[in-house]
Amino acid sequence: MDGIAERRLETCRRLITERQLVGQHIGFNLCPCPAWDILLDLYAAECEQRPIYLWSLSVAANIPVSSAHRKIIELIDRGLLARSADPEDGRRVTVSLAPAFRPVIEDLLDRIDEKAGPRK
Repeated sequence: MDGIAERRLETCRRLITERQLVGQHIGFNLCPCPAWDILLDLYAAECEQRPIYLWSLSVAANIPVSSAHRKIIELIDRGLLARSADPEDGRRVTVSLAPAFRPVIEDLLDRIDEKAGPRK
């Protein structure tokens, strides 16, 4: 992984941590953002070469599995995500960022990193 990719992943992990802290201190139900939580989790997982399954995204988004499934379908319909059968176990469904969306989230992470200012 090159320096740019590492910086993007670090920014993504910081955002995931921020979302978790906000949820824990204020309440996930008061500050919901499941689509963003799903996108961040998928980006990190893909960088780390981990497969992501439908059920695990509900954990990342702090919402019930049925709600996560509806949100994932919405993100697929908007062209942000793709889903496919797991090559090792066709009964399991994997979810990934749509190839056309990956540059969009990378640009977003770069801009967030720029606005955050220099790191210590």
